[in-house]
Amino acid sequence: MIYGAKYQRDLDIVEIAKRMRADIRAAVASGDLPKAKYSVTCERYSMGRSIDINATALPFEVYAREYIQHRIGRAEHPGFFLSEQARIVTAKLKAIHDAYNFDGNDLQTDYHNMNFNGGVEVYNAGEFERMEAEERATA
Repeated sequence: MIYGAKYQRDLDIVEIAKRMRADIRAAVASGDLPKAKYSVTCERYSMGRSIDINATALPFEVYAREYIQHRIGRAEHPGFFLSEQARIVTAKLKAIHDAYNFDGNDLQTDYHNMNFNGGVEVYNAGEFERMEAEERATA
């Protein structure tokens, strides 16, 4: 089993989400994360629960230009889907997400045992379409 640094066995999912929000606020205040719109949502469902972290309104382009160029046929290899800055922010948010989780999954035996599911997503609304239109216009 892999336990996150802040994992506590009986911590409710709502409390975990609250603590993640506080960690994100602290990271923004320290300059470790950029000022943006962050949301932490939790959900309970049959046989599980999840926490998702979303970052929007980021002060940089989220998508890699090379990926957009590949999409419209102007580049051979797409490289990364996200820009370097977006990958860094994603990794930092994933570290916050993982800190409260444990992973006891054994995929070879199809055994799933986690504190919660969910993940991290970064995006700027409409950016992908804008970047694609700009690339097509310069083609």
